[in-house]
Amino acid sequence: MAAAFERMGEVRAEHRQLAYFVGDWKTKTTVWMDPKAPPQESRGTSHGEATFGGRYIETKFDGDMMGQPFSGRGVMGYDNLDGKFFSTWYDSMSTGFFLAYGSYDKASNSYT
Repeated sequence: MAAAFERMGEVRAEHRQLAYFVGDWKTKTTVWMDPKAPPQESRGTSHGEATFGGRYIETKFDGDMMGQPFSGRGVMGYDNLDGKFFSTWYDSMSTGFFLAYGSYDKASNSYT
């Protein structure tokens, strides 16, 4: 158990690559509510910050969605034991949260 706990706490290359998301960003979101209608666009700002020695990236988003003020928060990280990236999200338009696990493809430089 001690060895698993030690592996869980390591800051690895996967954690360091998430540092890309640290900083202040201007955002543009495009949503198609109806494929026959033009898309809705909204703008906002996002701030990403590394926490707990680079193990996680916390994101704070503020903007608008469908003409309404919209705020959201998320956490990204890499689970050393499962070998997967993860992302959580909760926001001002719902009462639940989103949890996703995925991978990174180096060839296309994309997360799935």
